[in-house]
Amino acid sequence: MPHPYSRRDAEEFVARVSVARDTGIELAVTRDGGPPFGGVTLRLQSHGRGDFGWAFARAEWGRGYATEAASALRDWGFEACALEKLAARLDPRNVASRRVAEKLGMRIEGTLRGERPDRDGGRADELVFGLLRSEWEPRR
Repeated sequence: MPHPYSRRDAEEFVARVSVARDTGIELAVTRDGGPPFGGVTLRLQSHGRGDFGWAFARAEWGRGYATEAASALRDWGFEACALEKLAARLDPRNVASRRVAEKLGMRIEGTLRGERPDRDGGRADELVFGLLRSEWEPRR
């Protein structure tokens, strides 16, 4: 997300995610009709798999918004899209995001070493989390 997050950034985000897509869904999270302060995304992949993610302004961490929004999208993916698996890739240094994945019932499946560029010009690892339909069903 851009920082600082301007009204124009919010308007462009809403316009972009409001378009119906066959490949998934992106939802902006707001409070009382205010500007978006986070969002959740589900990208549909082949063979009943969905790639899942969330991003929230740091000032909103620890308030349950990410868990609530991601839980709703997780359930929608399994129910409406008949997914068999959800996968998420997280920065291992982001403890808050890792806690969201765990609260959703996701489990670590592995570490992708040096998977993406980092802010310092080096390479950063990613943790891969997964949740199977068979693990989700008893929790719903």
